Amino acid sequence: MTPSGIKAQYDADDSKIFCFDASYALPSKEWVLDDFSHYFRVFLNRMGLEKWDEQFDCDDFSRLSFGLAIIAQALAGIAHAKTRKRKEQGLAFGVFNFMLNEKTGHSINTFITKKDGVLFWEPQTQALTTLSESEKKSASFILF
Repeated sequence: MTPSGIKAQYDADDSKIFCFDASYALPSKEWVLDDFSHYFRVFLNRMGLEKWDEQFDCDDFSRLSFGLAIIAQALAGIAHAKTRKRKEQGLAFGVFNFMLNEKTGHSINTFITKKDGVLFWEPQTQALTTLSESEKKSASFILF
């Protein structure tokens, strides 16, 4: 998927969506919920970061999972390079900052799949989450 294809998936001003690669691989929902969620949980446990605190809050969880998802997909691509090569530069798994209400912001992850389109993932629970239309429209920063 191209950056313009990613931007077309979100009801947000283009100036709030940042895409730094020329093309993006689309992860499967199963990969995010099974493989990556397990990998992320293990990483958090090993680092002693199992729960939210003032020094490691929602934006830290979402940015860490963003980076680890890219690494995990890159390692999977390297491991399978002999059988299949991924031509895309990036992964359609990003950071999504939005407003829960007038005073409180939140940061989670978003990803795009071929089958299900745009999905939202809460890195603190490693589970899919649903956003209201107003929460989706309140996006202040989307990074891929």
